[in-house]
Order: sequence, then C-alpha cells, then structure tokens
Amino acid sequence: MDKAWKKLGIHTGGITTTWLAGAGDPRRPLDKRVGELLQSSIDNNYRRFVGLVAQSRNLSQEQVENIAQGRVWTGRQARERGLVDTLGGLEDAIAHAAERAKLGDDYSVLYLEREARGLERYLSLFVAQVTGRLRAEVGAQLGWLGNALGATGRELRSDMAWIGKSDWSPFAAYSHCLCRLW
Repeated sequence: MDKAWKKLGIHTGGITTTWLAGAGDPRRPLDKRVGELLQSSIDNNYRRFVGLVAQSRNLSQEQVENIAQGRVWTGRQARERGLVDTLGGLEDAIAHAAERAKLGDDYSVLYLEREARGLERYLSLFVAQVTGRLRAEVGAQLGWLGNALGATGRELRSDMAWIGKSDWSPFAAYSHCLCRLW
C-alpha cells in the first residue's frame, strides 16, 4: 500500500507513541490487534441485536439466528420472516406511537434540531452563497446558450430550469440524461 501512495507522490511521516495511534490511517496496513478489536465490537453488537430481536419477538436466539443469518433483509422480507409487524414510514410510526400512548387524534409533533454553530454554521452560509452564485451564473450562461443555439438551446434551458428553483440544494442528488439533445 505504501508503495502505491509514493507512486502518487504522497509521502507522510510522523512519530507515534502507541500501537493505536494512526490505526485508522488508510495508508497503513490494518494492525492485527485493531482488526481483532473491530471484529470483537461487530460480534458483540450482532449478539446484542439478535438478543433484542429474540426478546421482542418471543423467539429463542437460535430461532432468530436461523432467520437472520447475518443478512440484511428488505422490509417486505423481514415481514415475511416475522421480524416486523407492519411496514410504513415516519408518519405511520408517529401515528402508531400516538395510538399506543392513547393521545387521541389531537396531538402535535415537534421536531427538534440543534442550532448550527461554529464551522458548521460558517459552512452552511458559505454553501448558501455558492449556491446563489451558481444559480445566477448557470442561468446567465443558459440564457446566452439558448439564444445562440436556437431551438436546441431553448430545450436545454428548459431541461436545466431545475437549477433556478428556490428549493435546490447542493446536497441533493440530481440526474438528467439530456436525451432530447441527442
């Protein structure tokens, strides 16, 4: 691994005082002791998970292990195997919790989010500014391109109009085939 990094021109150095220092460095091979610690943590979490499922579903741990087999099931598959009772989204879960708490139909939900501070706040403001400038720049370029390319440019401008939407987020995933252009 180290040779590959050096071929790319990446060199590092440093001094560590314990075998754990730098254990997560991807440029170094995984220390056997770190690997054992990670595997032990995974095994412990899996045993705990199987135990909780067995307890809540009134099954033995062996029965759960036979069903689970260390796999990840889709919601539908989990329901078929008796691991969940119903399928639904957040609103369904909230309605079910309100029903179990006997709140009736007149309840409200309050979503709490901590206020961004420090670097997180700075980065969100920075992203908002970049997003605004990107919208303006792309909009101007698409306007010029639309005029220069005639009908094809107008189609491109129409296809790319989502960039100017007010709810556009640089963290959302967008895709467009631009198939009408070809």
